[in-house]
Amino acid sequence: MSTGHRKTDLKPKTFFRSSDRVFRMNGEWYFTSREGEHGPFPSEGVADAELARFVADKSELESFQEEREEDAQRWKAQEAAGELDCHSWEARPNAPTRQKVSGGGSTGDFYV
Repeated sequence: MSTGHRKTDLKPKTFFRSSDRVFRMNGEWYFTSREGEHGPFPSEGVADAELARFVADKSELESFQEEREEDAQRWKAQEAAGELDCHSWEARPNAPTRQKVSGGGSTGDFYV
């Protein structure tokens, strides 16, 4: 049993975990996650590999989301302190250079 939770979980939950999340049903292989069952896969090895990939993808996504939230908080704090203009493209770290292009007609100017 695991009482761990994700930051995105709305309510605390208790999750029951078996040591083996990969299982065989009707001759095909699957794995389980909080999101449900995934599969079918042609073999236990492929199901194991897909489970590992799924966990790695979830972890990477969570890290990315946390990083973006931290960036947003830092930028808001810098803007509040008058250190950053969040509406200025050039104020963003690693911002690519922009070139103004006349759109003509009703489209107006835009940057590329």
